[in-house]
Amino acid sequence: MKKLIYGTLFLAIVGIGFVGCKKENNRINSNLTNNDFSTNGKMLIFESVESYEKSIELQSAEKREKFLSDISKLNFKNYFSVEHTESKSGNDSVQEMDEFLGQLLNEDGIIQIGDYIYKVNLQSEKVFVLPAANIVEYQDLVNENLSNKNIRRYSVGDDVIYLAESGDSGEKCGGIGGGDYVSDVVDFGNNRRCQAMVRHFRAGVYYRTTARFVPLISGVIDTDLEVMGPEAWRNRRPCDSDNIGRSAAGVKASGTTEQLWQFYVGTRNLNGFYLFARIKCKSNGQVKYSTWCGRNINSPY
Repeated sequence: MKKLIYGTLFLAIVGIGFVGCKKENNRINSNLTNNDFSTNGKMLIFESVESYEKSIELQSAEKREKFLSDISKLNFKNYFSVEHTESKSGNDSVQEMDEFLGQLLNEDGIIQIGDYIYKVNLQSEKVFVLPAANIVEYQDLVNENLSNKNIRRYSVGDDVIYLAESGDSGEKCGGIGGGDYVSDVVDFGNNRRCQAMVRHFRAGVYYRTTARFVPLISGVIDTDLEVMGPEAWRNRRPCDSDNIGRSAAGVKASGTTEQLWQFYVGTRNLNGFYLFARIKCKSNGQVKYSTWCGRNINSPY
């Protein structure tokens, strides 16, 4: 999938000299989350875990767009401003960066949330953590230098923020794997094609489960993105929390361009979900359906 580069502002910094200097951060107060976030010119900084949680859990597309617009006003290079190995690895199991999270991470895949700085490496499926008090060791975090005893390593499937805060070494209950689950391709000829996808994205500090219409077309085609019954279902970790989310079956999005329906976004992995989607495609009076795609794991269905 072709990545987009979001934002063009960049504060030039020589080496990592910024880490040894005290300077006023460029700060924005979001009227969507009532919390501050800022940048030191190199990475995005959320003042607390709660501020970060509120910011990423914005549900409506309009609010997420406004939030990202605020982020784009800050002077740092985001993840999409350089090439990363997952985009050219040739390994189908490696996920591409989520289009929302990639605008929060800097070019090194790093973000500060509260008292800790996190580096996400999708290629190795690891997250590395450094206390913000040790920011002078930022380059060791970039280099994933585990000989530095201040740096800890977790999996992208761990609830990394809460493990970092608590000092725990790893998860006590299981989370599910990530990946893309795609339908067959509906082909009307003349390069007018459509396909459905269910994606569970994992990044340790961010999880997102979506159903999508994947554009494979050169012309205009009408589509409806449908979710299969009896309902979409999910259970968020911790495993004994009984934190259940549900959404009714049926059409979730319609239009002629790429569509995305967000079922879950949060800072904790899921323990299970049931989500199947398909695309109904209409072109020149013809109506065709893709196969259902998705996943059923640890659900009641």
